[in-house]
Amino acid sequence: MRVLITGGAGFIGSHIVRSLLNTQIDLAVFDNLSTGSAANLPESALIRKGDIRDFAQVQAVFREFLPTHVIHAAGDLSGRLATWPLVQRSLEHNLTGTLNVAKAMLDLGTKRLVYISTAGVYGEVPEKESASESYPLRPCNPYSASKASGELFLQTFEMLETVILRYANVYGPCPLGASSGAVIPTFIARLQAKQSVTVYGREFLGDGGCRRDYVFVDDVVAATLLALNHTPAGIFNVSRQESFTTMELLDIIADKVGWRPAVCYEAPRGGEIKSSAVDSSRLQLLGWNANIGLAKGIELTVDKI
Repeated sequence: MRVLITGGAGFIGSHIVRSLLNTQIDLAVFDNLSTGSAANLPESALIRKGDIRDFAQVQAVFREFLPTHVIHAAGDLSGRLATWPLVQRSLEHNLTGTLNVAKAMLDLGTKRLVYISTAGVYGEVPEKESASESYPLRPCNPYSASKASGELFLQTFEMLETVILRYANVYGPCPLGASSGAVIPTFIARLQAKQSVTVYGREFLGDGGCRRDYVFVDDVVAATLLALNHTPAGIFNVSRQESFTTMELLDIIADKVGWRPAVCYEAPRGGEIKSSAVDSSRLQLLGWNANIGLAKGIELTVDKI
């Protein structure tokens, strides 16, 4: 097996790379190093710097490495607000980039694609509900909309064996130069520095904040490796199936860090999903489980920062 990982120097991608390098799999990384760093990866890793928006660069790495499998983890997370520059950025990275990868695969005859998507494609999932893979897609920001568009396009390419993984909110130790773009590393860093934190409301100021489903990065890696060979083509949610408000999350982090900060309460922010919970039972039927709960995952994350 020869696996090409786009975005392999970033937060999730670098965790996947380190796990694969412990196997007999031949591996190459394609990354523009804008949010990741080659320093996150062992010297033995084959790294090619390039941009998924440029088909010639994508095609070149495919022709050089000749992958049999692709994990497409590259993308842009900035499109949380519907401003035109962020809309355009999301489309270029998350849709055009994805289509470039698909075309390079089709040209070469590479079949198996693991596409890293997001549970954000479901949009709002009311409290006490949990979104299965058949839940309606109602993305509420450009990032999620562009990932949903990528999914839909990929499903039209019958020649590809595409496994779509809809990750919940992934967290864990964040490598050098990589950003998970999430509240957990921000809260941990501010508490360790004994600084105050800001909690944005879900519906109104001071209501405890948005509700999220969090999954530890090691469990996400296990799901991704399973998808390389041991799942049928299709869509799978990847989650712990537990949701927490921002204040509940802060309480857990404060317990692990050993310091409770002052909290500044702010009004809800635009483009944020107020409530999200997803059902990963379909992937569990294939032998995968999210083994690390939030409290333990926070502890592991704090210990490595």
